[in-house]
Amino acid sequence: MGPLESVLVGLSVHLGSKIINRLWDAAKGGRRSIVSQTGSIALVEQHHGQLDIQRRFSAPSAAESAAINGRLFLPDSVGDTLMGDEIPLVLIVEETGQQTFLFEVELEAEFSIYLPPGIYSFYVFLMDSTSHDFYSAEIFAIGFPAKGGFSAVSDFELDDHDDIWNFIEDSPFDVTDPGMFNMDFILLDTAMVPEFPNYFSDMLGDPQDIHYRDIPFQLTGTWRIEEEYEHGTTIAQANLVQVGNQVQGFILILDIMDDGSELILQESVYGEIEGIQVFLEATGIRILSGHLDDYFLDRWEGVMESEDLITGYSEDEAGTRGRFLMTREY
Repeated sequence: MGPLESVLVGLSVHLGSKIINRLWDAAKGGRRSIVSQTGSIALVEQHHGQLDIQRRFSAPSAAESAAINGRLFLPDSVGDTLMGDEIPLVLIVEETGQQTFLFEVELEAEFSIYLPPGIYSFYVFLMDSTSHDFYSAEIFAIGFPAKGGFSAVSDFELDDHDDIWNFIEDSPFDVTDPGMFNMDFILLDTAMVPEFPNYFSDMLGDPQDIHYRDIPFQLTGTWRIEEEYEHGTTIAQANLVQVGNQVQGFILILDIMDDGSELILQESVYGEIEGIQVFLEATGIRILSGHLDDYFLDRWEGVMESEDLITGYSEDEAGTRGRFLMTREY
Protein backbone atom coordinates (compact mmCIF):
# COMPACT_ATOMS: atom_id res chain seq x y z
CA MET A 1 0.00 0.00 0.00
CA GLY A 2 3.10 2.23 0.19
CA PRO A 3 2.41 5.75 1.47
CA LEU A 4 -1.11 4.80 2.60
CA GLU A 5 -0.07 2.24 5.22
CA SER A 6 -0.87 4.61 8.11
CA VAL A 7 -4.42 5.00 6.77
CA LEU A 8 -5.15 1.38 7.68
CA VAL A 9 -4.07 1.97 11.27
CA GLY A 10 -5.77 5.35 11.57
CA LEU A 11 -9.12 4.23 10.20
CA SER A 12 -9.52 0.60 11.19
CA VAL A 13 -7.68 0.49 14.51
CA HIS A 14 -7.85 3.96 16.04
CA LEU A 15 -11.15 5.20 14.64
CA GLY A 16 -13.28 2.24 13.60
CA SER A 17 -16.57 2.18 11.75
CA LYS A 18 -18.68 3.40 14.69
CA ILE A 19 -16.73 6.65 15.05
CA ILE A 20 -16.34 7.21 11.30
CA ASN A 21 -20.07 6.84 10.76
CA ARG A 22 -20.69 9.65 13.23
CA LEU A 23 -18.66 12.02 11.05
CA TRP A 24 -20.13 10.75 7.77
CA ASP A 25 -23.69 11.17 9.04
CA ALA A 26 -22.85 14.72 10.14
CA ALA A 27 -21.34 15.52 6.73
CA LYS A 28 -24.40 14.13 4.95
CA GLY A 29 -26.54 16.33 7.16
CA GLY A 30 -24.58 19.45 6.21
CA ARG A 31 -22.65 19.72 9.49
CA ARG A 32 -18.90 20.10 8.97
CA SER A 33 -17.32 18.14 11.84
CA ILE A 34 -14.20 16.55 13.30
CA VAL A 35 -13.90 13.24 15.19
CA SER A 36 -11.05 11.88 17.28
CA GLN A 37 -10.13 8.30 18.10
CA THR A 38 -12.11 8.54 21.34
CA GLY A 39 -15.29 9.20 19.33
CA SER A 40 -15.51 12.82 20.46
CA ILE A 41 -17.07 15.00 17.78
CA ALA A 42 -17.17 18.77 17.34
CA LEU A 43 -18.20 21.20 14.65
CA VAL A 44 -15.52 22.82 12.49
CA GLU A 45 -16.07 26.56 12.69
CA GLN A 46 -15.39 29.11 9.96
CA HIS A 47 -13.84 32.49 10.74
CA HIS A 48 -12.94 35.01 8.03
CA GLY A 49 -12.92 32.34 5.36
CA GLN A 50 -10.76 29.90 7.36
CA LEU A 51 -11.94 26.66 8.97
CA ASP A 52 -10.75 26.51 12.57
CA ILE A 53 -10.64 23.58 14.98
CA GLN A 54 -10.55 24.73 18.56
CA ARG A 55 -7.37 23.98 20.44
CA ARG A 56 -9.33 22.54 23.37
CA PHE A 57 -10.54 19.75 21.07
CA SER A 58 -7.29 18.66 19.40
CA ALA A 59 -4.66 19.71 21.98
CA PRO A 60 -6.45 20.54 25.25
CA SER A 61 -3.65 19.63 27.66
CA ALA A 62 -0.54 20.21 25.53
CA ALA A 63 1.53 23.02 27.05
CA GLU A 64 3.30 23.44 23.73
CA SER A 65 1.49 22.61 20.51
CA ALA A 66 1.93 23.35 16.82
CA ALA A 67 -0.62 25.14 14.66
CA ILE A 68 -1.02 23.50 11.24
CA ASN A 69 -2.45 25.74 8.54
CA GLY A 70 -3.46 23.81 5.42
CA ARG A 71 -4.93 24.44 2.00
CA LEU A 72 -5.60 22.28 -1.04
CA PHE A 73 -4.18 22.41 -4.56
CA LEU A 74 -6.15 20.64 -7.31
CA PRO A 75 -4.40 19.86 -10.61
CA ASP A 76 -6.56 20.28 -13.71
CA SER A 77 -7.09 16.52 -13.95
CA VAL A 78 -8.99 16.70 -10.65
CA GLY A 79 -10.52 20.16 -10.77
CA ASP A 80 -12.06 19.75 -14.22
CA THR A 81 -14.15 16.76 -13.09
CA LEU A 82 -15.63 18.21 -9.89
CA MET A 83 -19.41 18.56 -9.52
CA GLY A 84 -19.17 20.86 -6.50
CA ASP A 85 -20.74 18.58 -3.91
CA GLU A 86 -17.76 16.38 -3.07
CA ILE A 87 -16.71 15.86 0.57
CA PRO A 88 -13.01 16.59 1.31
CA LEU A 89 -11.82 14.79 4.45
CA VAL A 90 -8.47 15.30 6.18
CA LEU A 91 -6.98 12.35 8.10
CA ILE A 92 -4.15 13.00 10.56
CA VAL A 93 -2.42 9.99 12.15
CA GLU A 94 0.16 10.32 14.92
CA GLU A 95 2.53 7.46 14.14
CA THR A 96 2.97 6.31 17.74
CA GLY A 97 -0.80 5.80 17.96
CA GLN A 98 -1.47 8.58 20.45
CA GLN A 99 -3.83 10.68 18.31
CA THR A 100 -5.97 10.29 15.20
CA PHE A 101 -8.22 12.98 13.73
CA LEU A 102 -10.64 12.90 10.79
CA PHE A 103 -12.42 16.08 9.73
CA GLU A 104 -14.19 17.73 6.83
CA VAL A 105 -12.81 20.83 5.10
CA GLU A 106 -13.67 22.98 2.08
CA LEU A 107 -11.84 22.92 -1.24
CA GLU A 108 -11.59 26.71 -1.39
CA ALA A 109 -10.92 27.47 2.28
CA GLU A 110 -7.80 27.13 4.40
CA PHE A 111 -8.02 25.14 7.64
CA SER A 112 -6.20 25.31 10.95
CA ILE A 113 -5.68 22.67 13.65
CA TYR A 114 -3.49 22.52 16.77
CA LEU A 115 -1.54 19.30 17.34
CA PRO A 116 0.35 18.04 20.40
CA PRO A 117 4.03 17.18 19.81
CA GLY A 118 4.45 14.03 17.73
CA ILE A 119 5.30 12.41 14.41
CA TYR A 120 2.31 12.80 12.06
CA SER A 121 1.16 11.57 8.66
CA PHE A 122 -1.31 13.75 6.75
CA TYR A 123 -3.80 12.77 4.03
CA VAL A 124 -6.74 14.34 2.20
CA PHE A 125 -9.52 12.26 0.61
CA LEU A 126 -11.95 13.78 -1.87
CA MET A 127 -15.06 11.61 -1.68
CA ASP A 128 -18.42 11.13 -3.36
CA SER A 129 -21.07 12.84 -1.24
CA THR A 130 -23.95 10.93 -2.84
CA SER A 131 -23.06 7.65 -1.13
CA HIS A 132 -25.01 6.83 2.03
CA ASP A 133 -22.02 4.97 3.49
CA PHE A 134 -18.41 6.06 4.07
CA TYR A 135 -16.92 2.74 3.00
CA SER A 136 -18.83 2.59 -0.27
CA ALA A 137 -18.22 6.24 -1.24
CA GLU A 138 -15.96 6.60 -4.27
CA ILE A 139 -12.61 8.28 -3.62
CA PHE A 140 -12.00 10.77 -6.45
CA ALA A 141 -8.59 12.00 -5.29
CA ILE A 142 -6.03 11.53 -2.50
CA GLY A 143 -3.90 14.40 -1.29
CA PHE A 144 -0.42 14.56 0.23
CA PRO A 145 1.60 17.50 1.61
CA ALA A 146 3.55 19.41 -1.02
CA LYS A 147 7.31 19.73 -0.77
CA GLY A 148 8.19 23.36 -0.21
CA GLY A 149 4.61 24.54 0.17
CA PHE A 150 2.07 25.87 -2.27
CA SER A 151 4.44 28.32 -3.98
CA ALA A 152 6.61 25.41 -5.09
CA VAL A 153 3.80 23.86 -7.15
CA SER A 154 1.61 26.78 -8.21
CA ASP A 155 3.90 27.72 -11.07
CA PHE A 156 3.90 24.26 -12.63
CA GLU A 157 1.47 22.47 -14.88
CA LEU A 158 0.91 19.16 -13.12
CA ASP A 159 -1.21 17.27 -15.61
CA ASP A 160 1.12 14.28 -15.58
CA HIS A 161 0.83 12.45 -12.27
CA ASP A 162 4.31 11.01 -12.73
CA ASP A 163 5.55 14.59 -12.33
CA ILE A 164 3.38 15.20 -9.27
CA TRP A 165 5.25 12.55 -7.29
CA ASN A 166 8.29 14.82 -7.48
CA PHE A 167 6.42 17.52 -5.57
CA ILE A 168 4.71 15.60 -2.76
CA GLU A 169 5.98 14.43 0.61
CA ASP A 170 4.63 11.05 1.70
CA SER A 171 6.86 10.60 4.76
CA PRO A 172 5.69 11.49 8.29
CA PHE A 173 6.35 14.99 9.62
CA ASP A 174 8.10 15.82 12.88
CA VAL A 175 5.76 18.23 14.65
CA THR A 176 7.61 18.33 17.97
CA ASP A 177 8.47 22.04 17.96
CA PRO A 178 5.80 24.61 18.86
CA GLY A 179 4.93 27.25 16.31
CA MET A 180 2.97 27.62 13.10
CA PHE A 181 3.39 25.36 10.08
CA ASN A 182 1.94 26.05 6.64
CA MET A 183 1.08 22.83 4.83
CA ASP A 184 -0.31 22.61 1.31
CA PHE A 185 -1.78 19.46 -0.19
CA ILE A 186 -1.66 18.27 -3.80
CA LEU A 187 -4.58 16.01 -4.71
CA LEU A 188 -3.86 13.08 -7.02
CA ASP A 189 -6.58 11.63 -9.24
CA THR A 190 -7.14 8.02 -8.14
CA ALA A 191 -8.04 7.09 -11.72
CA MET A 192 -4.48 7.96 -12.77
CA VAL A 193 -2.65 6.21 -9.90
CA PRO A 194 -3.20 2.43 -10.10
CA GLU A 195 -1.99 1.75 -6.55
CA PHE A 196 -4.62 4.05 -5.04
CA PRO A 197 -7.93 2.53 -3.87
CA ASN A 198 -11.15 3.84 -5.37
CA TYR A 199 -13.09 2.89 -2.24
CA PHE A 200 -12.08 2.42 1.37
CA SER A 201 -13.73 -0.97 1.25
CA ASP A 202 -11.05 -1.96 -1.29
CA MET A 203 -8.39 -1.21 1.28
CA LEU A 204 -10.12 -2.08 4.54
CA GLY A 205 -12.61 -4.71 3.46
CA ASP A 206 -16.27 -4.74 4.36
CA PRO A 207 -16.76 -2.69 7.57
CA GLN A 208 -18.59 -5.64 9.10
CA ASP A 209 -15.43 -7.72 8.66
CA ILE A 210 -12.94 -5.22 10.07
CA HIS A 211 -10.90 -6.85 12.82
CA TYR A 212 -9.23 -4.69 15.41
CA ARG A 213 -5.90 -5.52 16.95
CA ASP A 214 -6.17 -8.65 19.02
CA ILE A 215 -5.16 -7.17 22.38
CA PRO A 216 -6.39 -9.29 25.31
CA PHE A 217 -6.98 -6.34 27.65
CA GLN A 218 -9.38 -6.67 30.55
CA LEU A 219 -10.83 -3.66 32.35
CA THR A 220 -11.89 -5.66 35.40
CA GLY A 221 -10.15 -4.12 38.41
CA THR A 222 -9.52 -0.79 40.12
CA TRP A 223 -8.32 2.26 38.18
CA ARG A 224 -7.10 5.72 39.17
CA ILE A 225 -8.46 8.56 37.03
CA GLU A 226 -6.87 12.00 36.79
CA GLU A 227 -8.75 14.55 34.74
CA GLU A 228 -8.49 18.20 33.74
CA TYR A 229 -11.67 19.87 32.57
CA GLU A 230 -12.85 23.37 31.75
CA HIS A 231 -13.74 24.36 35.33
CA GLY A 232 -11.29 22.38 37.45
CA THR A 233 -9.71 18.97 38.04
CA THR A 234 -10.89 15.60 39.32
CA ILE A 235 -9.21 12.65 40.99
CA ALA A 236 -11.24 9.45 40.94
CA GLN A 237 -11.18 5.74 41.57
CA ALA A 238 -13.06 3.43 39.20
CA ASN A 239 -14.07 -0.11 40.08
CA LEU A 240 -15.02 -1.92 36.88
CA VAL A 241 -16.13 -5.40 35.84
CA GLN A 242 -15.87 -6.53 32.22
CA VAL A 243 -17.95 -9.37 30.77
CA GLY A 244 -17.31 -9.89 27.06
CA ASN A 245 -17.20 -6.40 25.58
CA GLN A 246 -19.57 -4.97 28.21
CA VAL A 247 -18.32 -3.02 31.24
CA GLN A 248 -20.10 -1.83 34.36
CA GLY A 249 -19.18 -0.50 37.80
CA PHE A 250 -18.91 2.75 39.70
CA ILE A 251 -16.53 5.71 39.93
CA LEU A 252 -15.81 7.59 43.16
CA ILE A 253 -14.90 11.19 42.25
CA LEU A 254 -13.22 14.07 44.09
CA ASP A 255 -14.09 17.19 42.07
CA ILE A 256 -11.86 20.21 42.79
CA MET A 257 -13.30 23.29 41.10
CA ASP A 258 -11.41 26.43 40.10
CA ASP A 259 -13.04 28.45 42.89
CA GLY A 260 -11.53 26.08 45.48
CA SER A 261 -14.74 24.25 46.35
CA GLU A 262 -14.73 20.47 46.49
CA LEU A 263 -17.36 17.86 45.78
CA ILE A 264 -17.27 14.12 46.45
CA LEU A 265 -19.68 12.00 44.45
CA GLN A 266 -20.18 8.52 43.10
CA GLU A 267 -21.42 7.69 39.60
CA SER A 268 -22.58 4.29 38.43
CA VAL A 269 -21.34 3.56 34.92
CA TYR A 270 -22.06 1.24 32.04
CA GLY A 271 -20.21 0.90 28.73
CA GLU A 272 -18.59 -1.22 26.08
CA ILE A 273 -15.26 -1.92 24.39
CA GLU A 274 -14.80 -1.73 20.63
CA GLY A 275 -11.32 -2.86 19.63
CA ILE A 276 -8.98 -0.72 21.72
CA GLN A 277 -11.66 1.93 22.34
CA VAL A 278 -13.48 2.25 25.65
CA PHE A 279 -16.88 3.92 26.02
CA LEU A 280 -18.26 4.56 29.51
CA GLU A 281 -21.41 6.47 30.42
CA ALA A 282 -22.75 7.41 33.85
CA THR A 283 -26.21 6.03 34.59
CA GLY A 284 -26.72 7.44 38.08
CA ILE A 285 -25.19 9.74 40.68
CA ARG A 286 -24.93 10.16 44.47
CA ILE A 287 -23.53 13.32 46.10
CA LEU A 288 -21.47 12.16 49.12
CA SER A 289 -19.98 15.48 50.28
CA GLY A 290 -20.36 19.11 49.28
CA HIS A 291 -23.20 21.02 47.72
CA LEU A 292 -24.09 21.65 44.10
CA ASP A 293 -27.40 22.78 42.67
CA ASP A 294 -27.08 20.46 39.70
CA TYR A 295 -24.54 17.95 38.38
CA PHE A 296 -24.64 16.58 34.88
CA LEU A 297 -23.88 12.94 34.18
CA ASP A 298 -20.52 12.24 32.56
CA ARG A 299 -19.37 10.23 29.57
CA TRP A 300 -15.81 8.95 29.03
CA GLU A 301 -14.36 7.82 25.70
CA GLY A 302 -10.79 6.60 25.61
CA VAL A 303 -8.19 4.36 24.03
CA MET A 304 -6.36 1.48 25.71
CA GLU A 305 -2.70 2.37 25.23
CA SER A 306 -1.67 -0.72 27.21
CA GLU A 307 -3.21 -3.13 29.70
CA ASP A 308 -2.57 -0.57 32.46
CA LEU A 309 -3.22 2.77 30.72
CA ILE A 310 -6.24 4.42 29.09
CA THR A 311 -6.25 7.97 27.75
CA GLY A 312 -9.13 9.95 26.34
CA TYR A 313 -11.75 12.66 26.69
CA SER A 314 -14.79 13.20 28.88
CA GLU A 315 -17.93 15.25 28.38
CA ASP A 316 -20.96 15.81 30.57
CA GLU A 317 -24.56 16.32 29.47
CA ALA A 318 -24.07 20.09 29.54
CA GLY A 319 -21.18 19.90 27.06
CA THR A 320 -18.32 20.51 29.52
CA ARG A 321 -15.30 18.65 28.18
CA GLY A 322 -12.09 17.36 29.75
CA ARG A 323 -9.13 15.09 29.16
CA PHE A 324 -8.37 12.12 31.40
CA LEU A 325 -5.69 9.57 32.21
CA MET A 326 -6.65 6.17 33.68
CA THR A 327 -3.98 3.97 35.26
CA ARG A 328 -4.59 0.55 36.72
CA GLU A 329 -4.10 0.23 40.47
CA TYR A 330 -4.85 -3.52 40.69
